Amino acid sequence: MAFERTEPQYQEDIVRRTVVRRFDVAVGRCRQCGRRVQGRDPLQTCDALGAAQVQLGSEALGLAAQLNKQMGLSPGHTVQVLKLGFGLQASRAGICRALARMAAKVEPTYQELIRAARASLVSGVDETGWREGGPLQWMWVTVSAQVTV
Repeated sequence: MAFERTEPQYQEDIVRRTVVRRFDVAVGRCRQCGRRVQGRDPLQTCDALGAAQVQLGSEALGLAAQLNKQMGLSPGHTVQVLKLGFGLQASRAGICRALARMAAKVEPTYQELIRAARASLVSGVDETGWREGGPLQWMWVTVSAQVTV
C-alpha cells in the first residue's frame, strides 16, 4: 500500500468534572433580640446545615429541572442520571423539594408573564401531551408577540 494522504477524524466526549465547594457559614445570635442568624454565600442553593449540609449546586439543580420538567424524567430517574453521570448523591424527595424551591423563586416572574400574555391583543393557544409515569399529561401554552406562557 502506498500512502496517499491523512484524513481527520473527530471524537466528541463528555468530560465528567464534579466541583465540591465548601462554605464556612458564620452562625451567631443577634445582640438585640437573641435570634439565631447565619451568613450566606451567593453560590449557596440552600441555608440548611447539620444533617442537610450537602446540597446540589445551581448547575446540578438546573440539569435536574430540565431532566424532570422538559424531558419528563421521574424524580427517581433524575436521581439516577445525577448519580451515574456525575457521581452526585440525591434523593427523590430532595429533588422534589429543590424543584419546589426553584418554582417559588420564579413565581413572581411567572405571574408577570401571565399578566403580559393577558394584556396582549392577540394570543395563540396550543396544547402538548406527554406521558408521565404512564398516564398522559397535558400542557397548555399561550403565545403572543411578546411572551410565551
